[in-house]
Amino acid sequence: MTRLRPTVRPRTAGRLDVYLDRRHDRDDTEVDALGHYAAVLETVLVATLSARRATTLAGQHQHALDSRILVDRAIGFLMGRADLDAATAFTLLRRSARSQRRRLADVCPRGARRPRPATPIPVVNVSS
Repeated sequence: MTRLRPTVRPRTAGRLDVYLDRRHDRDDTEVDALGHYAAVLETVLVATLSARRATTLAGQHQHALDSRILVDRAIGFLMGRADLDAATAFTLLRRSARSQRRRLADVCPRGARRPRPATPIPVVNVSS
């Protein structure tokens, strides 16, 4: 049996055990080939872990963006309903979230949660 340990810096990421069904003493070229195979496995592991990290990060960014859009809508909603400026509306939302120990996006008014239907833009016919 030959045992190699592929590493993804800075730690071991797995183990590659190579078996034969009969006794066999490996020569240097076989051991060298297995070392190269382990290097290929390391590259695949690094790429897989990087892709997983990127997917997780993209999901976190999307969640943050969605929350930001909701908070911005809520600020606009409060500005329109209560005749507040943006800073005051944000302060009101933040104070409400803190007093309830909830996230800012979770205390947004219901009216801000649903996008309003698009209002058709009137077509103006300009004739020369």
